[in-house]
Amino acid sequence: MQNTRADVKGMARASVAHAKSLCDDVEFSPMDATRSDLEFTAEVLQIAIDEGATTINIPDTVGYTSRTSTRPS
Repeated sequence: MQNTRADVKGMARASVAHAKSLCDDVEFSPMDATRSDLEFTAEVLQIAIDEGATTINIPDTVGYTSRTSTRPS
């Protein structure tokens, strides 16, 4: 997507806040999160929770993870 980590955090914050302004039950699903840096994924999920997400999904559209994909770089 060519976004920086700051961009991703900002988009998560803005999208959950917007959704929360429209309804009480907000789900947040970061795309392919299982293949991202674990600490960064946790930061993004915390932002979503802090903004009011009530359900967190951790999907992987490819359908697999690998042990090396969750190690911090």
